Amino acid sequence: MSGRVLLQPVGGAATPAAGITIEVSTVNAPYDVVAEVDTEADGSFTVPGLADNTYLVRASDAVAPYADEYYGNAWKPISGTRTRLRGQDATLDDIVLEPAGFVRGVVEDERGSPVPATISITEMDGEVVGHTEHFQTEPDGSFDTREAGLSDLVAGGYRIQASAGKNADGYPYDWPTAAVNVAPGQESVADLQVSVLSTVDFTVIGPDGTPLPHALVIVYDFVGGRWSEGHAGRTAADATGHFRSASRTGKFKYLFAVPEAGYSGPPAVAEYWQDAYTLAEATPIDLGGPESHREFTVQLGPAPRITAGTPTISGAARTGSTLRASLGRWAPTALHFRYQWRANGTAIPGATSSALRLTNAHAGKRISVQVTATKKGHVTATRTSATTSPSIGVLTARVPKISGKAAQGKKLRAHTRSWGPGKVTLRFRWYRNGKPIPHATHKTYRLTKKDVGKRIRVKVTGKRGSYATSSRSSRKTAKVRR
Repeated sequence: MSGRVLLQPVGGAATPAAGITIEVSTVNAPYDVVAEVDTEADGSFTVPGLADNTYLVRASDAVAPYADEYYGNAWKPISGTRTRLRGQDATLDDIVLEPAGFVRGVVEDERGSPVPATISITEMDGEVVGHTEHFQTEPDGSFDTREAGLSDLVAGGYRIQASAGKNADGYPYDWPTAAVNVAPGQESVADLQVSVLSTVDFTVIGPDGTPLPHALVIVYDFVGGRWSEGHAGRTAADATGHFRSASRTGKFKYLFAVPEAGYSGPPAVAEYWQDAYTLAEATPIDLGGPESHREFTVQLGPAPRITAGTPTISGAARTGSTLRASLGRWAPTALHFRYQWRANGTAIPGATSSALRLTNAHAGKRISVQVTATKKGHVTATRTSATTSPSIGVLTARVPKISGKAAQGKKLRAHTRSWGPGKVTLRFRWYRNGKPIPHATHKTYRLTKKDVGKRIRVKVTGKRGSYATSSRSSRKTAKVRR
């Protein structure tokens, strides 16, 4: 591996850099140095005997004001350009060392008062996050990377963030950030203003009314069009049952439960803030807008009971009709109901909707409907209606009439008039002097020689589903003439 190191003063021409130490290291922490050479008078260097592998290269021990750097104009190894050796030598582009830049600033609150804080400086390559260093501001909130021992910032983009803890009232500050571009040998300014976050404090107590240490808390926020466990996710209250949520934007939902391990108290079910038991019904708390601080107590306890109504049955109690279940009054809202119809106390297979079509198999039996209500976090409730005993349905039938001339060769027609209810299937049978006429089973009948001197009548039989079969016969005709 070979290359050259140049020194690039601000506003001047680049010159060869002699005596710069070149360190070749592995690409993973702790970045062990595997070879080390110094540059020649012309700034060149050669590192012999390297095995095939991937390496980081660092130019170090530069004389102030020049900053050491990793190959690829990087401040720290995580951002350095990797060099791969695969069976042949590698010649690197020139490594150009420039004077170090620095960042200074001050952290203040919204009133302009200084706030001591921890400063984080992160090397950025576009959106790619590189190495981060941390240091403390002075008591007056001011900071300077040179005073913090960071005198080797190479030119490029950095993100500065302040973490100031809490204000005098114990409320947390946010974590403001600023993007800065460090130029060679130049000062960049990053003043940061911290704001107090809005908070909501919960005290979780158990069924016995005492604080519930280390109660489980799950925080949901609205991301991607749905509620999901957010950046806080699963966490826990402290040893006194206290939990604080802080933010400056967004709405959140909170689920509370007994600790995941070690709880031996009375039974208690998980619940959301304001006594909700499903995520959909939970009330969100808005931590956006003006600064606010709220406190609530959440008491866990046994699952609440559903207040059951009295189901009733409506509809005609006869076969062929449909019975329908009415729920009555149940509480709370948003219950899920299941139905089971029963005959003489035994479940009717497949009869699990709110309606039951009666058949002859149900006739004479005691029919009831059982309603079961469920809701997450609640005790299931079941109620059964009073019984009803359906009878076999009876068709409404009229006596048929015969039209047509009672003479040989003429056609007689049966008129059935109204049958019901609904659509009834009718069958016809013609009779000669009380005896059935072979094959005469249609609505019309043509008189033959055999009918002369005889009297003709027709019997109509109606059928419909679960109704009892019913038959009606017409009056006899006059004697058939030739």
